[in-house]
Amino acid sequence: MPNIISDDLLVRSYSMALTALESRLSFINYLLRKDDDINSPHNSVVIPIPSRFNDAEDVVPTSAPAQGENMQPTSATITINRWKKKGFAVSDAEADSIANGILGSQNQAAINAIARTVVKDVLGTAYKRAYQAVGVPGQIPFQTGMAVAGQARKKLNRAGADAMDRFMLLDSDADGEAAILPAFNEMQSAGADALYTMRTGEVGVKAGFTFAYNGYLEEAAKHTNGTAAPGLYIVNGAGQAIGSTSLVVSTGALAPNEGTLFTIAGDPQEYVCNAGCTTTLWSIAPALRVSPVNGAVVTIRGAAAAGGFTYQSLAFGREAIAFASRPDSAVITPGTMIMQVPDRNSGLVLALEVSRQNMQTMFQYSIRYGFTVCRPELLVRVFGATE
Repeated sequence: MPNIISDDLLVRSYSMALTALESRLSFINYLLRKDDDINSPHNSVVIPIPSRFNDAEDVVPTSAPAQGENMQPTSATITINRWKKKGFAVSDAEADSIANGILGSQNQAAINAIARTVVKDVLGTAYKRAYQAVGVPGQIPFQTGMAVAGQARKKLNRAGADAMDRFMLLDSDADGEAAILPAFNEMQSAGADALYTMRTGEVGVKAGFTFAYNGYLEEAAKHTNGTAAPGLYIVNGAGQAIGSTSLVVSTGALAPNEGTLFTIAGDPQEYVCNAGCTTTLWSIAPALRVSPVNGAVVTIRGAAAAGGFTYQSLAFGREAIAFASRPDSAVITPGTMIMQVPDRNSGLVLALEVSRQNMQTMFQYSIRYGFTVCRPELLVRVFGATE
């Protein structure tokens, strides 16, 4: 028998794994991407973001050449600084099965691990930047109707989100409740789309959102505030400046974790704690919109106990998060076959290395990617159950 790795083994294990990865990372299709140079490896990718123009001007005929508005499109720079892998060895019998078109359980487990890692990385970072939230901590969304979708829609409207590119990723609890809402699955309420929802359990496009279930969201967006119940803080000192990204507080027990949401009495703005907060000085986003009065009550949102956590779903506009995946540089290693094919549908670049060892075959799946939260105002957290 020739000492080579068959093309069937390489190609089929790659194509089946890429299909599996795309299905588990379907939320990538909802993010801002730039795929025109996807075949070239880069350390960074610049993705244009459309400018937000002022109101239109009156037309005044004149001999002078027309002048455009002096604006440059904004952009998001993504550093390709993540490189994740999973490797495993299979027996010759398992390798033959893969070559015949059956994706092995080890292959599937490796792809699941990579997908879970990417979701926890991207969405686990993104939700901590979101300072807007809807729903009630401890109450599963959609148990009593579509109110939370309407509330999230209002917040995205005010933030200037594109009306056509809005998405809502649901955790297990929220998805289970949404799928049985009359507004989604009863013919008199949902029309022709109801039959699809009843058959598949997928909600689809409703109330201006593309709804999608994400099986890893419970891990990715499960948040612990870190503050002890009752978590009462007050503003310490008058005259804290509008535009400041720090807030001086007192009387609170424990320092809040990154991603903890709060409000300040007398200020309608919602805020989020950045990393590095202490019990008396918080780094916050967005910057203070109102100068708080001394002694104003600071109300922590979410689970109150220090060890308690809140499950969350996530509503957002496409421009909230930018994502890029790029290939590795091509390195030829004797005895190893490498395959990586940039996929224009998903923007993902999965790499597979297959090498022969002692009486077994080694598989290594990997992915290089990066992301950035470019418009956090287009992210809205949807509170769910607490524990």
